Amino acid sequence: MNRNKFVFTVLFFVVCCIGLGGCGNTQSNAIKSHKTQSYFPVIWETENPPEPRLEVVQFHHEDICDTCTLLQHVIQEVMSTDFSQEFSDGSLIYHSVETKYAENKSIKQTFHAMEEDLCSSIYDHGEYTAIESWVDIFQLAENDPGRLSEAVKNKITKQLANLMKRKEK
Repeated sequence: MNRNKFVFTVLFFVVCCIGLGGCGNTQSNAIKSHKTQSYFPVIWETENPPEPRLEVVQFHHEDICDTCTLLQHVIQEVMSTDFSQEFSDGSLIYHSVETKYAENKSIKQTFHAMEEDLCSSIYDHGEYTAIESWVDIFQLAENDPGRLSEAVKNKITKQLANLMKRKEK
């Protein structure tokens, strides 16, 4: 009889450990959603923006650094104030891309982007064309942020002129 009681106790203990262990893992087994790309204005996350358009594309880490945060803020501010018409009609869009995720590898390769990078492109007929690296803007953000807004405004003005030439063709 002692032997049956011992086996029953061990079996009960094993079943309880397995059951409780499974309960503790439900949180870690849950599928988590994480947005790895975003657009500004946010309407373009759910709707198709017009083509052709100018996209300013910022590549950054998941934990966005101070420099990238500054760039994001300045670019969005310049777009929404100095280019409000192009910004509101979708001719000018800010596009943020987290570089560590596999689903973003293709766009990263298209732009020849590093882990943290800043570029612009005219998006037309489903392709990024006229890609321009904004290394100088990235360096200004790190070394001379006081001149950043004006430099961003000049870059966007130049790129929008290229976009208008394309639209005229």
